[in-house]
Parts: sequence; structure tokens; C-alpha cells
Amino acid sequence: MTYMIHKGSFRATPVKVTFTSALPITDMALSKEHGYVMLTGLAGCATVQALAFRVARARRLYEVEYPDMYSTDPQNGNIFNCIQRAHQHTLEVFPAFLFLLCTAGYKFPRLASGLGLVWIAGRWVFAIGYSTGDPAKRKYGCFGDACFMGLFFASFACAKQLLGWCPRHGKCFL
Repeated sequence: MTYMIHKGSFRATPVKVTFTSALPITDMALSKEHGYVMLTGLAGCATVQALAFRVARARRLYEVEYPDMYSTDPQNGNIFNCIQRAHQHTLEVFPAFLFLLCTAGYKFPRLASGLGLVWIAGRWVFAIGYSTGDPAKRKYGCFGDACFMGLFFASFACAKQLLGWCPRHGKCFL
């Protein structure tokens, strides 16, 4: 790739600069099925926003004013705190989820989308269970964690394929 850069002022003689890559660039093409990965990512964003609305509604209900993150009310504070923590925990893992969804979706779009949708369902079960005020009920959504790990391994398999670490026919899952 060659760029012309003007050295000094605009009227000066241009200097030719060439950038080269040490590694060959792989052509990246997306199939029609990548639309499912995008829709899954959008569903994840909608989930995060819906959980935020639940926290806002709980703030009004339990009278927790901004900027307080947690309630100190001994009677109903635990319920608000659990609703808020369900949203906060989802926010904590959401960037990693989106990264894994996109990287796994590059080579395995249908698998990534399916795992992603089940992870989102797990987040809802997690949030609804946690929002009861009994933190132990959040564990009903742990099936989403298995899907998260599935995305992790699919991302790893995709990286192996891109790096050429798959000996037979360039295809491998793990």
C-alpha cells in the first residue's frame, strides 16, 4: 500500500511511503448467515437495555436515589440490590460475550448465533432468579455459562484455522 505524504508545508515535494505487512492478509468475507450473528448481538444489546430498565423501575419502587448503587433499606433493600447486581453482572461479561460472538461467528456463524441466543436466555433466567431477592436462585441461569464456554472454544477453533494450525485440510474444530 502506498501513500503520498507531504513533508513540511503543503507545497513541499511529496515523500513516497510504502507500508508492507509481515503476514499475508487473509481475505475476509461474510456469508449471509452472519446476519444471524448480528441479530444475536442486537438481541444481547436489547437484553442489557431491558435489564437497565428493570433497575430504573426498581429505583422508583424502592426509592433508591442516584448516585447510590445499592440500597441500605433493611426491609426491601436486598431485592433492589439483587436486581441491580443482575444487571451489573451482565454488563461485566457483555464485552467478552460480544467479542466471542463475533470471533466465533467468523467461521461458525450458525453455531455462534445459537450459543449466543442460549446465553441470552440464560442471562434472563439468571436475572429473574436473582431479582427474587434470593441470590441462590440466580444459579438457574448457569446453562448460559456453558454456552459462553462454547463460544470461547469456537473462537479458539476459528483462530487456529486462521493461523493455519489445523493439519488436515485446514479444517478443525478444536
